Amino acid sequence: MGFRYALRSLRRTPAFTGAALLSLTLGIGANAAIFSVVNAVLLRPLEYANPERLVFVALGGRAVSPAMFLEWRARNRSFERMGAAEYWTPNFAARDRTEQVNALHLSSDVLPLLGVEPIVGRVFTDQEEHAGHDRVVVLGHALWKTRFGSDPNAVGQSMTLDGEPYTIVGVMPETFRFAPFWATKAQLWAPLPLDGRKADAGASLRVFARLQHDVTLARARAEMAALTAAVERERGRAEEPLTVAPLHEMVVGDVKPALLILLGATALVLLIACANVAHLQLVRGAGRERELAVRTALGASRGRVVRQLLTESAVLCCGGIAAGLAVADAGVRVIVAMAPPELPRIASVAIDARVLVVMLAMGACAGLIFGLAPAVKAAHVDVNESLKTGGRGSAEGDARNRLRGALVVSEFAMALMLLVSAVLIVKSFLGLLAIDAGFDPRNIIAMEVSVAGTKQAPPSRRAEFYRELAARTRSVPGVQAASAINHLPLVGDTWRFNFVVEGRPPVRPEDRPSATYRVVLPGYFETMRIQMLSGRDVTERDVRGAPCVVVINEFMARRQWPDQDAVGKRLATGNLEPPDWCTVVGVVRNVKQTTWSEPERSEMYFSYFQTLLYLENLRSFGMYMTLVARTSTDPAAAIAGIDRLVRTLEPAAVVSNATTMERAIGTQLVAPRFYMVLLGMFAAVAIVLAAIGIYGVISHSVARRTHEIGVRMALGAGGRAIVNLVIANGLRLAAVGSVLGCIGALLSTRYLRTLLFGVDPLDPATFVLVPLVLMMVAVFACWLPGRRASRVDPMVALRTD
Repeated sequence: MGFRYALRSLRRTPAFTGAALLSLTLGIGANAAIFSVVNAVLLRPLEYANPERLVFVALGGRAVSPAMFLEWRARNRSFERMGAAEYWTPNFAARDRTEQVNALHLSSDVLPLLGVEPIVGRVFTDQEEHAGHDRVVVLGHALWKTRFGSDPNAVGQSMTLDGEPYTIVGVMPETFRFAPFWATKAQLWAPLPLDGRKADAGASLRVFARLQHDVTLARARAEMAALTAAVERERGRAEEPLTVAPLHEMVVGDVKPALLILLGATALVLLIACANVAHLQLVRGAGRERELAVRTALGASRGRVVRQLLTESAVLCCGGIAAGLAVADAGVRVIVAMAPPELPRIASVAIDARVLVVMLAMGACAGLIFGLAPAVKAAHVDVNESLKTGGRGSAEGDARNRLRGALVVSEFAMALMLLVSAVLIVKSFLGLLAIDAGFDPRNIIAMEVSVAGTKQAPPSRRAEFYRELAARTRSVPGVQAASAINHLPLVGDTWRFNFVVEGRPPVRPEDRPSATYRVVLPGYFETMRIQMLSGRDVTERDVRGAPCVVVINEFMARRQWPDQDAVGKRLATGNLEPPDWCTVVGVVRNVKQTTWSEPERSEMYFSYFQTLLYLENLRSFGMYMTLVARTSTDPAAAIAGIDRLVRTLEPAAVVSNATTMERAIGTQLVAPRFYMVLLGMFAAVAIVLAAIGIYGVISHSVARRTHEIGVRMALGAGGRAIVNLVIANGLRLAAVGSVLGCIGALLSTRYLRTLLFGVDPLDPATFVLVPLVLMMVAVFACWLPGRRASRVDPMVALRTD
């Protein structure tokens, strides 16, 4: 009965019902959409056995040397198993084509410690980890499906990777992903042979482990710290920072602050929506005083009146949840499409049972927030006073006005907090757009060209292949310049090598300065339009047998030779005795290396034709280079022509990761644009709701003061004075809300630091601009009812009192 009455009552006030449902739909839908992301990324456990016991172990960063890993694995007592992984991009030669696949070399402990069984076959054994054993591989489900037609008999078959035969021994489940925070696109896994590695091999391994049942994370950290310190003392090296972190923390660590900020923003939107609906309820309740008074006079108890009003709130909540579900579903689709690629597990975001439960809980809480106080207030009307025609100025009405004012103040305060955050994010994004990359990205295409497993792979042929490829690429129609580099800035890998400077006192290897290591062909700086500040580029004459040369960036030149000309100075990399000195022949502008917002760092460029690490290395990283070309037309149109050229030179070569530099820079801006758009949308909704709130309060106040306004106009007050009076009443509420909002923003914006670039979270200009904007919104929201009040006929107003 009460439910049907609530429906009839809400149908009689379509404007109120529509406004309330819209507010709730936006608030609940936005919260559900963001919570769906938080649920998938932060709350859902990793899809491994007992994932809470899986940890990541690192030393001085994320990578570990093979020697240190072997010491850890042999001597630790905290872990059931400990394994290592190394990134690998082999060329997979199939019947119809050769393609590059993302893969990992794994020690034999890694797959067992994850506790995920293959759906077909097995994982590799301890014996298969050793060099000289038959090569085996475990396939990912996607590769098994696309290249082997999901055939169970694929196990036992052979596949060719980098020109070598591998036997397929197993296939992992469709849901299996490893590693979850690094090399996330791996499609196959092969054993990691470590017994052939040199003791001083560089740090290239990521280490994973499973805690013993009776070992806590704190205990494991203490034991590993002591073990690492002992090993470092034995090796005569300085201690480096040790990391033993839950694997789930490594997955979500970089994005957790941003997602929690977005969740907090949507919570503010929901609170603003609740305040708006509560205010609408109060306005509606003021118009229903006679109705409620009559019901009370006819015997309805106050409890029954409260229950009836709460039933109406519940109906609104149900409608808000239903409509919010549709908004949330659309929001999830938009978020997944807009999300930055580094957002982990974004493809699994969906509205599941947990999200539905949270939506129901949000709806119930919202109903209590916006329904309880107005219901109690309406149930305590003075029956005698409400049945009189002159009860308009009662104390109860004054109390209700104070409550409505408090709600509007809270709306403005929360809207200001959101708008401050949004403006800071926008200023940060504009700062990112203004960054100089150090090169001209326009009309630049880049693609990795790998010769692994081809006739060009032997060291005697590799250099000549890339020299001819660069030369012939320059003759492709539309290409103005071409060269190659080992790792492309911003989208390629980043290696840092230690170096020593000639003439300086010797220091321990771990205390040496380091710089980003690049290997280039002649013409790279011209192709990328990286300005040569002094000296010269590497040339065709800088080959093996000629004096070693190196080009460094401006930051490295200033850091190592302040107030001197770096050209002519000498440095050496590696641990060779005696050092292999290389002469600095040029200094170039600083170029963004890894991320768009990173600070300047040292960088050195060596001639490809002099670099034995690339010319003679038989591992896959030494068998590819990234070709770069500058075109006079659309760069994407030249990709097909260059691809055909590569096939002409070597039909089995693999071209992969073709991109334009403008697209590469765009990927660097996806994440800040994503957060800017979402926060901006939430702030816009908050402003609209706050404006509706203050408009409603002022409109209702003007309607209740018609007699007073009539008297003022009868005594000579002009229309402008009436408008100013109404605006002043609204601005008092907005001013109080702005002050409270500024205080809240001062306390909350410090959590934005991880999302900001070049902007202080307490930026004075933002804290001045945003309140002014909101005050202008308040002026406009008050001007409309003020203008209507200024047109009141005094005689009509005095007669209607």
